[in-house]
Amino acid sequence: MWAYLLLVLRRQPGKSAMMSGGFLVAACALILLTATTQTTTVQANQIISQSWRPTYDLVVLPANMHIPPGQDVPPDFLEGYSGGISMEEYAQIKQIAGVQVAAPIAYIGYVSLPPQRITFPDRDFAPGFYRLDWNLTAFNGEKHLTEFQERDIYYIFPCGVGYNRYDLSYVIQHPEVQTQAYQDGECPPGAIQGLHPTMRFVSPDLGSFLLAAVDPEAENQLVHLDQSITAGRALTNQDAIHDEDPAKVGGFHFCDQEVQTNPPSCKEIPPVAVPMVIHQNLSGQVSLTTQFSQLALGNLPADQLQQLSNTTFEQQLPGYQNIFNGSVPLVQDDPQNFANTDLAWDGQTWKPQPPPDPYTLKVTLINFYDATTPAGLNYQQATGPDGSPAYQLVANGAEGPEVTFRPLTPLKLLKKSYVDVVYTYDQVGQFSDQSIASQFDNPLNWLPENTYTAPPVMLRYDAQGYPITPTMLLPTTNKAGFLLQPPLALTTLAAAQQLVGNTPINAIRVRVAGVDRANDDSWKKIQQVAGLIHQQTGLTVVITLGSSPRPTLIYVPGAKQGAFGENQAIDPIGWVEERWISIGVSVVYLAHLGAFRLILIGSMLAVCLGYLLVSFSTLAASQRRDCAILSALGWPPWQHARLFLMQTLLFALGGGVAGVGLALIIISALSAIPIWLIVLWTLPAMLVLALLSSLYPLWQFWRISPAEILRGGPAPSASKARRLGGWLRGRLSPIGMLALQNLARSRARTFISALSLFLSAVLLMLILSSILALRQTLLGTLLGNFVLLQTAVPQIAGCVFALLLTFLSVADLLLLQVRERQSEIGLLLAVGWRPQAVQRQFVQEAVVLGMLGVLPGVGAALGLLGAFHIAPAGLPGALIAPLTALLLVLMAGLATIPALRAINRLSVADVLRGE
Repeated sequence: MWAYLLLVLRRQPGKSAMMSGGFLVAACALILLTATTQTTTVQANQIISQSWRPTYDLVVLPANMHIPPGQDVPPDFLEGYSGGISMEEYAQIKQIAGVQVAAPIAYIGYVSLPPQRITFPDRDFAPGFYRLDWNLTAFNGEKHLTEFQERDIYYIFPCGVGYNRYDLSYVIQHPEVQTQAYQDGECPPGAIQGLHPTMRFVSPDLGSFLLAAVDPEAENQLVHLDQSITAGRALTNQDAIHDEDPAKVGGFHFCDQEVQTNPPSCKEIPPVAVPMVIHQNLSGQVSLTTQFSQLALGNLPADQLQQLSNTTFEQQLPGYQNIFNGSVPLVQDDPQNFANTDLAWDGQTWKPQPPPDPYTLKVTLINFYDATTPAGLNYQQATGPDGSPAYQLVANGAEGPEVTFRPLTPLKLLKKSYVDVVYTYDQVGQFSDQSIASQFDNPLNWLPENTYTAPPVMLRYDAQGYPITPTMLLPTTNKAGFLLQPPLALTTLAAAQQLVGNTPINAIRVRVAGVDRANDDSWKKIQQVAGLIHQQTGLTVVITLGSSPRPTLIYVPGAKQGAFGENQAIDPIGWVEERWISIGVSVVYLAHLGAFRLILIGSMLAVCLGYLLVSFSTLAASQRRDCAILSALGWPPWQHARLFLMQTLLFALGGGVAGVGLALIIISALSAIPIWLIVLWTLPAMLVLALLSSLYPLWQFWRISPAEILRGGPAPSASKARRLGGWLRGRLSPIGMLALQNLARSRARTFISALSLFLSAVLLMLILSSILALRQTLLGTLLGNFVLLQTAVPQIAGCVFALLLTFLSVADLLLLQVRERQSEIGLLLAVGWRPQAVQRQFVQEAVVLGMLGVLPGVGAALGLLGAFHIAPAGLPGALIAPLTALLLVLMAGLATIPALRAINRLSVADVLRGE
């Protein structure tokens, strides 16, 4: 028995190598794919464990907060709303089980400071005409915008104290002002002749800033605000609005002009101080420059007065002299001067100085009179220049050279500013956002922290949609722009409640206790806490755990001339890239990863089984003639089955051992992580596959009919052939008809080959659909792009494996067909058939076989995908089925190459002589 077995193996070395190679491929693929998938899982879990938890796990928003449909939310979803969450709801959330930190944010609104005053005390100014130019510019990252321009011309007379100058327009209307001081030797009422004039100018009203409120203790726990204090001290929950010393204010009275009393009804207004910490380095580049020039000394005639606004004329005057040309500190750029309204130029730098007279306020007042709160942005769906889904901002107005996109809502205070109370501020400290911003630097899990930093916005395309050098945009002074500066000052939640009432909170960022790793338990805890918050308060809850930013294109339009009352057109900015937040993508990925691994391994084993069925069927077919001879000599059927089973086990052991060794070598080269339990069970798995795939050939050996086999093999009955031909004769060419009859002649073998193709189609379809579904979920998010890169190896390996086995299955079958039909091929060539016609017959057999197996496989895969709800939507998903079918049918066609080469090597004379 063993001698005959070795003889059989030596007689068919190529077939033996192919059979062992099947087990080698199966064993190697099983270990390699599980190892690469395991490595991917470990790496992805590490990535997600490091990046899946941002600063906060969920955010609580007002009940009327509108969340855009889908998974993505814009980066300003924390700002732009006039409160809505009450202090009682906040206290209730803090008491919910599982809430570790609840940190509220209250964007109070834009408030103003009195304009700064600048002085030139160390210069003796002679009487005459002087010009002061103001120019406010903001660099938005792409270009400098002139936000504000103003030119004032003053006439200075030789008298001091108080207001010692007249505007040019007043001098033109009252020319006697020039002669009064010189000819009459008199000064205007209230002025003193001979007193040195103090040049004090009020800067433009540019002191608006965003004021926000936080809970200091919660903020310290969440972002460690107390560790970012650079001067003074941090806020505490004990800090609240408190009475200010009236002596510091100098007294402030309000007279009600509507009350007709004589004297008018007036009352003293009490001053109160708002505790604040000041943001030390706001993002953005805003600068205020001024030019102070001496135009002419003494008097000017009326005709020259009319031309003083002409720069060319001014520079031709004999007394023209440039006194100062430089920058003036702004509150937003120089918080050290935040508490000083007077800045004096000493010839080199600006220095704060106390007010020069007792009538000037000694503290800075906060102007809540015209305070406003910005609203959110409005988006319209659009298509980006690259064809991706995008959005377009909806403009609602214009402010200087910029379009506005946010409605500004007047701020409603409990006590009216300058009527019921005078608000000052108490600067308790300054903070820097550098250490705070470092907590949000991980791009994989970035979440907007508009309290400290402006969301990053990158200009990608111009207004016409042409790519440009990427440019990071910066916020300007546009309070209603699409990009806002973070708050300049923070106060306490208690102060916010005293200012605007009991519902000041815009959002509450929540961290949940017990969330320490990326797994289902953590996700369930987050969902449970989110459900409790919504159930007990009715507020909107957005789970931010596992989120990742998705770069999204936004078109920022301009304004046409005449729109919003503008005299000039405002150019659009173009297409910018914002970081929209894709909710829960890492959790979705973890679920997909487990399902993908099961689909990959299960489908791979099924395809291996199908391939081995084809291989063993062809092996059994090649030995049927020998078995028929031995049966005629007296061998019982079980002896053939035993011999075939021994061959099967030898192929399984040899190929399995070689496959395990090769897989371990490849895994070592790839630095992958093998699953040793899979490695240990690989050989038993190969033996099981060998037994399953040999069942049909063993059944064939039990049914061997020596006389029929030795006579030349069975053929389909004439009736079947006539029925088949009658239906297809008009639909197929003669060669196609012959190809179909040849497949029908060996129905069992054709069925097994089609089953192998069926399983390959299911495998490839499932892998491609899982990849595409995963990419639709993750692609575009920064975390998703990184994870998809790590999962590329097993995904590509699974697809290549399915295509390779398709090729081998069809090639094996066709080679067997060529060997069995050598006499037929020789006869066809002898009667005049050209070799190309015979080859075309085999190609058509391969294509028909591919369609018989692939199309039902694609249909079955679609049914499975629909059952598991992982079928991707949209046009790419609809292309998966035809793409899979086309690839596999193409591989079936390519698999004819070995058979075609075998046909070319056939010698007609040798074949006919052998017959």
